[in-house]
Amino acid sequence: MGSATSSTCYSADRASSSVRDRVTNPRADLLSQRSNTRGYPLHMSTHSTFASPVRTASRPLALVLFGPPGSGKSTQANLLERTLGLLRVSPGDILRAHVARGDALGIEVRCGMRMGQLVPDEIVNRMIAERLTNPDCKSGFILDGYPRTPNQCEVLIRLLHELACEPLVVQLTLDVDIAIARLSGRQECATCGELYHVSSRPPRVAGVCDSDGSKLTVRNDDREDAIRARLSAYQAQTAPSLRLLSGAGYICTAIPSESAPPEVTAENIGEWIRRATNRRAVDV
Repeated sequence: MGSATSSTCYSADRASSSVRDRVTNPRADLLSQRSNTRGYPLHMSTHSTFASPVRTASRPLALVLFGPPGSGKSTQANLLERTLGLLRVSPGDILRAHVARGDALGIEVRCGMRMGQLVPDEIVNRMIAERLTNPDCKSGFILDGYPRTPNQCEVLIRLLHELACEPLVVQLTLDVDIAIARLSGRQECATCGELYHVSSRPPRVAGVCDSDGSKLTVRNDDREDAIRARLSAYQAQTAPSLRLLSGAGYICTAIPSESAPPEVTAENIGEWIRRATNRRAVDV
């Protein structure tokens, strides 16, 4: 793995070739530098913390979001995209776009996605490397759903080193029973894909979509036994992944997602980022 720190930013063209050449061999180097992680207390603010893309000592911010199923990670990514001025990058969205286009990658992963299987790391790593070297990522980005495994973390460390980004890591925490209650109550329209929840967002007529009148269904991966399996898999993957990122010198924090409204949680994350980036700027 490469060092977690670097200096000047690469252009999109220059980074594209160098990053893609290295992405398939994440263990080629050992970390040359390690720094202590730091924690920062959380504070709430009542306004958007950032009006323009966040940068740390001239380096674009790479915000890595972790969160178990049901934690609202994608909701936070969308809120933070607006308040931080950073681009949200989701491997799930990219894969679905490939499937919709019907290109070679879309055909390759379609069957696995329908069965709820994870796409192989090699494909996801290559796809993320290509996405992050696009010009619209040069001002910083939020990673929503990547990395998921230690292998992906090793690749990400190399990528962010090559792109000279400043990484911050936020882990959303959630009680297992609350996660099951949130996820097991979800219902989906079989026609338009609209999501409902039996308690927090019920349809006007039970079991029927408000938009088109189609029958609502429960996805296989939202049944309790499947939810418990997903939560166990997340915990097994997340602990070693966070150790890798922390060992690479990335500043990490954990933020609860159980009780506060999503907007308040996003404000807490934004305030922590402000404090972390200010502290890092002083250290530099």
